[in-house]
Amino acid sequence: MRSIILYLITFLFLFPLSVLSQFGQNVEFLGNALVTGSYSDIVISGDYAYVVDGYGLAILDVSDPDTLVLMSNLATPGSSRVISVSGNYAYIGDEHYGLIVTDVSDPSYPQIVGQYHIGGGYVRGIFVQGNLLYLAARSAGIYVFDISTPSTPIVIGQFTTAYLDAHGVWVKDNLAYIGDWDVGLMVVNVAQSDSMYAITELELPGQMYDLSVQGNYAYIAARDSGLRIVNISDLNNLQEVGSYNIGLNQAIGIFVEDTIAFIAYDGSGLHMVNISDPSNPVNLSTAFAYNASGVYTTGSYVYLTDTYGGLRLLDIADPSNPLPLFQYRPSSESVMGVYKSGNVAYVTGGQKLLTTLDVSSPLYPSVIYNWPSSGYNGISIVVKDTLAFITQTSQGLKIVSVADPAAPSLLSVYNTPGWAWGLDVEGDYAYVADSDSGLRIIDISNPQIPIEVGYYDSVSADKVDVSGNYAYLVDANWGLYILDISDPMLPIRIGELELSGWPYDIQVNGDLAFMACNDLTIINIANPTQPHLIEELDFPGLRAAVFVEGDYAYLQTNYGLFIADVSDTNNIVEVGSYDTPGSGYEIFVENDTIYVADDYAFEIYRFTGPTHIKGKGRDLLSRIFLYQNYPNPFNPRTIIEFELPQSGKLSLTIYNILGEQVDKVSWENLPAGYHRYQWNGEGRASGLYIYKLETEKYGMSRKMLLLK
Repeated sequence: MRSIILYLITFLFLFPLSVLSQFGQNVEFLGNALVTGSYSDIVISGDYAYVVDGYGLAILDVSDPDTLVLMSNLATPGSSRVISVSGNYAYIGDEHYGLIVTDVSDPSYPQIVGQYHIGGGYVRGIFVQGNLLYLAARSAGIYVFDISTPSTPIVIGQFTTAYLDAHGVWVKDNLAYIGDWDVGLMVVNVAQSDSMYAITELELPGQMYDLSVQGNYAYIAARDSGLRIVNISDLNNLQEVGSYNIGLNQAIGIFVEDTIAFIAYDGSGLHMVNISDPSNPVNLSTAFAYNASGVYTTGSYVYLTDTYGGLRLLDIADPSNPLPLFQYRPSSESVMGVYKSGNVAYVTGGQKLLTTLDVSSPLYPSVIYNWPSSGYNGISIVVKDTLAFITQTSQGLKIVSVADPAAPSLLSVYNTPGWAWGLDVEGDYAYVADSDSGLRIIDISNPQIPIEVGYYDSVSADKVDVSGNYAYLVDANWGLYILDISDPMLPIRIGELELSGWPYDIQVNGDLAFMACNDLTIINIANPTQPHLIEELDFPGLRAAVFVEGDYAYLQTNYGLFIADVSDTNNIVEVGSYDTPGSGYEIFVENDTIYVADDYAFEIYRFTGPTHIKGKGRDLLSRIFLYQNYPNPFNPRTIIEFELPQSGKLSLTIYNILGEQVDKVSWENLPAGYHRYQWNGEGRASGLYIYKLETEKYGMSRKMLLLK
């Protein structure tokens, strides 16, 4: 057995006061629909099943075993992994965020009420006992929270070692039993949360993924090594007494009830194992599922989450003969394009041509009609009067009558020569960005017989926006092209501008073109023959979509939604943001309400006010301000942002966990305002680092994690 080496870190240093993060600023989540699901964990409480996946939380009514009814979906900013429910609250362990507390007193409309940010790639296990919550967070160890006020979870302790990789946790009689990924079972005294210590450990084969403690035994799902059973009656002499292993598949979830262990195997489904004799576990039966992940039993029913098959319900009155009762399958189709007209939102995406939704109540958008399309992805959609125009990659342009949103009908298809991607519709013409085949101009005056009347294929076109007599084309590999389309049969290129980064989307507003590139890029197009760059405003993530309404530009990236006040291009200010769960493909904005095609779902948000957040034009601070780095964790580079109230001398110092300086950069006279610095951790060891910003008067520090 290896010796147990503890990290001795002061409590104040581990838990700075400013650790509570917000998902959004000046933006509120309203509702969603078409949520995809890849369920990973489940808890049953009363008549409801609480299920988590990469998108967030799903709540289903399971009062009738013959039919499971979806009540609601709630998005979380990272990737929800595990869940525990206590009273009116669901506690979610989010793999890339940390702890999220949700009020589920109204299952049809759960609300996030509290959170604690830990960082990416961590959370694997969760356990609630009274007013204490234990979170297994891989190399960060075990966090202990006081949840007596659920909306304000407070860290009151943390335990870790030099090698701990905590995946599962179970607490009983002031002892925490931890499934340590590569080691086995570790037992920690948690009687005093601020001074926890390891008692013993037992090495086991496999990788510990989940565990349950019942009586004198710990039952561990150990992936390739199946079920491992450990006698814990004598902490001075832990002994593995039994095992159950089928070889190829991976045991990743476990629930123990009386004399049966219910094991979720990725690849073969649910295994029900008789453990009345822990030294000789015997398989009773198996219920197939492609990718079983989580399992929960209540009464004579077992609920099994399947990352591909959704939620399965089985009758186990006879454990040797489980009977399938019902299977709830969430959507598996991505949401890529969105347009709103009246009280209806029109959505297209992966494996769907068109879905219409009633959005008269933004809190509860509901599907009116869903029209699948086998084998082809819908990309962009524009609605004009009673017609919807949809680009569908190799299928070209499709024109659909939506005079009755409950019964849309296909009017015609025009097969473009390339891959139809971007789209705009003006007057009698549809303008299709057809990838390597450039711009295609299609006469749609008779929507049943569309006719191509002109094209320009000397450039590649991924997105297009038309304003007046000009078409503005985005080439993702080059930049902006401007075509004169006053004669649709003879489009002429009159202007161009090469851009750095990866241009993706464009919207023209007056004399300005707003582009989603590596930055929010603003271009003066008052003279279309000579476009020139005005400003580039950096936001986190890869840019996907841009929409301009009034004084605000809305930018969607794979890091979330960002809003900038662009009323004065000499003083652009970020005024809103929200960490949306998906990648974000398109957005549509109307009266401060934001409709997002967010890959994993269709979502609705509201911009609530123009309070400045950061960037140029931010109200001067009385002292320096240091932002949390991103990405975090990182490998090997990360961005550190900060602001200065006035110009002056400044230093940024990086320390390792031992307090040793590993890097430092200094500026003799840095101007006041917002700044970004990229730190490269190449050659540094994985682990926790501290970065500290200092002027002659003030200093501020934060933590960051290098994870290789």
